[in-house]
Amino acid sequence: MKTAARRAEVVSIPRRAGRPPSFPYSEEIGDEICCLMIEGHDLGTICQRPGMPSRYQVGYWRVHHPEFAAQLARARECLAHVEFDKINELIENCTEENVNATRVKIQAYQWRVMKLSPRSYGAKTTIESTATVNTSHTRTRDVSGLDVPEMLALEKALMKTVLR
Repeated sequence: MKTAARRAEVVSIPRRAGRPPSFPYSEEIGDEICCLMIEGHDLGTICQRPGMPSRYQVGYWRVHHPEFAAQLARARECLAHVEFDKINELIENCTEENVNATRVKIQAYQWRVMKLSPRSYGAKTTIESTATVNTSHTRTRDVSGLDVPEMLALEKALMKTVLR
């Protein structure tokens, strides 16, 4: 009888599908990840540090913890600003000997900055739209005082308007 009651308890506990997270979410680690990103470290480097979750786990946290996802998005925005500052440093330290290498580095940083923060540094896109708007106006006019040539001219003008 104890076994049946115990089975009922086990069955009544809702279980999530899939493997449980190997690195449970904590605000402290989430804050540390974001602080390191603000200092200029990318997520891959941060996740390779001892005591840090894997990139997969950080992605899991983003999906299941909206506050962490928002915090991480702000940290990525700050990382883009840090990367932009690195571009300025490269420009200032450029010499004739390393101009080609510097150009390649700058292009790589520009691409990265555009991907990290497309709203601030991305290529501005313009969307053009063409539309046809049909309007109709109804006007009434007393034509009883018009003579025959005026009536014919009015009829001709109206026909041109309708056939357009």
